[in-house]
Amino acid sequence: MRLGTTVLAGCAMALAVYSAVHAQSKSVWDGVYSQAQAKRGEGVYTQQCATCHGEDLKGKEDLKPDPSPPLTVPDLGLSFDDTTLDMMADRIRTSMPKDKPNTLSREQVADVVSFILSKNGMPAGQGDLPSAAGPQKEIKFLTKKP
Repeated sequence: MRLGTTVLAGCAMALAVYSAVHAQSKSVWDGVYSQAQAKRGEGVYTQQCATCHGEDLKGKEDLKPDPSPPLTVPDLGLSFDDTTLDMMADRIRTSMPKDKPNTLSREQVADVVSFILSKNGMPAGQGDLPSAAGPQKEIKFLTKKP
């Protein structure tokens, strides 16, 4: 009997912790970047990304040998829907620009991610998207508003 009570109490505590963690999670629909940050990101994007991904973020099919993918929903969701923003930021940071990977700072990458979010209709908020991976792991990329 005592073991059963202990197990039930442990399960209740685990459920409470799980619920608290998931209740606090954010998504890109919660205003996780600022308009000023998206504007900075537009400048970085124009200089570092637009050659391959296009001014309109629609990608370029005619690039040889590898076409560049669109950075717009729904295509962007094929790679990142229901993942966290650190995954998108890490992909950009470690592999872009294609001819100079690992040359953008974490701040520049966060600014570019903010620009991409803004161009996909995800709302701005009051503060900047953090450039560190830890806080970005707390933010889900969702193509559809929950």
